[in-house]
Amino acid sequence: MIPLSIIIISYNRGLYLPQNINSIIDQNFSFCYEIIIIDDDSTDNTKEIIEDYFKKAYQDKTLKNNISSILYIKRKKPDSEINK
Repeated sequence: MIPLSIIIISYNRGLYLPQNINSIIDQNFSFCYEIIIIDDDSTDNTKEIIEDYFKKAYQDKTLKNNISSILYIKRKKPDSEINK
């Protein structure tokens, strides 16, 4: 069991997500935690920004060892919500 799950919910805020994630990673947690990003069917480039951020972070080894997982979920709105 992971002691802490940090959930970020976003809609068309891709440009701000790296700053949000950095503020979490910069904390000094002494335990494992996970970051869950839920994208509420954004129409901007949120997914690409997150993918690029984590690809670069893993290559640069800037992610700390106590992050147990990072999960990106894109919520797709049902057709009934799209035309409202």
